[in-house]
Amino acid sequence: MKIICVDIIKQCNSLEIPISSTEVINEAIKMEPSLKENTYSSLHKWFYRFIYRNGFSIRKITHIGQSEKIDSKEHINKFFKLLYEIRNKYNIMDQLDLIGNMDETPICYENIYTTTITKIGSQNVTVKNFNKDKLRITVILYILSDGTKIPPLIIFRGETNKIKEKKLQNNEYVKKGLCYIKCQPNSWADNYIFIYWLTNIWFNNGILNHKVKNTLLILDRATTHFC
Repeated sequence: MKIICVDIIKQCNSLEIPISSTEVINEAIKMEPSLKENTYSSLHKWFYRFIYRNGFSIRKITHIGQSEKIDSKEHINKFFKLLYEIRNKYNIMDQLDLIGNMDETPICYENIYTTTITKIGSQNVTVKNFNKDKLRITVILYILSDGTKIPPLIIFRGETNKIKEKKLQNNEYVKKGLCYIKCQPNSWADNYIFIYWLTNIWFNNGILNHKVKNTLLILDRATTHFC
């Protein structure tokens, strides 16, 4: 298992593809399921010992090069072929409301403009901002294959507790079913937020009403999705 993990890291390095600790740990768990019994902290301690013994370290990326042009048509065809096989295997060919796509996106409190409209011939063009251009929220959006749009999950910055959680859930927009609201110290969509979204939103929007065993959720390779 360790030899294969080393080979995966070396292959990523040779192809100049970034790889994270979470991805290595997930690959190790696939080959050694008993590792799942360990805590998050124990798995990361194992990871750091593993990379140290094998001459690796976590480094900041110093250069980002442009990847070679790939045949996008070929990759698209492979993707749809895989999608068809999965839908056929798990008997969800005709139930488009059981297939969804989800992703997170940051939204800044204030957008910084680079241009504005002013009088012709103006020498100095000054605008004011509220120093909130670096503050942001994160929004989780998802849509079903039948075109149904599910209310977004909005993640604000801040600590949470039972009192604050209750206040959030009493928000008028939440009560009307227009959105969901959560807080996270950095307004990030971390593993906890993703699990909350999965259990409280993905499985609570008519998905389980079909009383079926299988659903299909399409995600990107963000590390928070590996939990």
